[in-house]
Amino acid sequence: MEKSLLDKTLSSYYPKGDEPGIAVAISQHGQIRYHYAVGIADLKTKQKITEKTHFRMASVSKQVTAQAICSLFAQGKLKPTDQLGLFFDDLPLALQGITVAQLLQHRSGIMDYEALIPSDRTAQVSDKDVLDYIRQTDAVYFPSGSQFRYSNTGYCLLALIVEKVAKEPFAAFVKSICFCRMVSAMESSILLIQISPIGLSVIILRGYLCVC
Repeated sequence: MEKSLLDKTLSSYYPKGDEPGIAVAISQHGQIRYHYAVGIADLKTKQKITEKTHFRMASVSKQVTAQAICSLFAQGKLKPTDQLGLFFDDLPLALQGITVAQLLQHRSGIMDYEALIPSDRTAQVSDKDVLDYIRQTDAVYFPSGSQFRYSNTGYCLLALIVEKVAKEPFAAFVKSICFCRMVSAMESSILLIQISPIGLSVIILRGYLCVC
């Protein structure tokens, strides 16, 4: 592996160490063969990015939520055909019949919660906030199961379903069925939470948008 070439290539994309940057790792057969970190993780504190810096995975983490749901399927605690009305009270009629499978497959037709957030809100939206928002509208994009439309809302609701069925915080359940069961345990992986009930760290870094 030409480490010097990799260093040169990455530094050409991120030449300044005092701006938002990246952390890169390349593994082979379970061993880290290369790592590179450059830039600032927090522009206010000037905290530098290192190989141990946590980055928000955003929608890439949907697979973790899906794994949690499938684990409950395997345990016989949840069925793909279970409907939202089984888990949440006071839902509009149009949402009550949406199934867990339709949420997983982005075929629910449920409204994007981003379109329901008040314009004056500045605080981070939680999964419970999302539930409150969708309780306020009976509108859907299409009858559930009839089309595909990518949905963040659906996966927020799936996380809440995991908590209800597993009877424990989402972070705790995911830690037990995902992070701790890897061949090489994901000991540094954490979830974005405000107050950790199980000793996990709280991610503060949110990332920065580059406008070109």
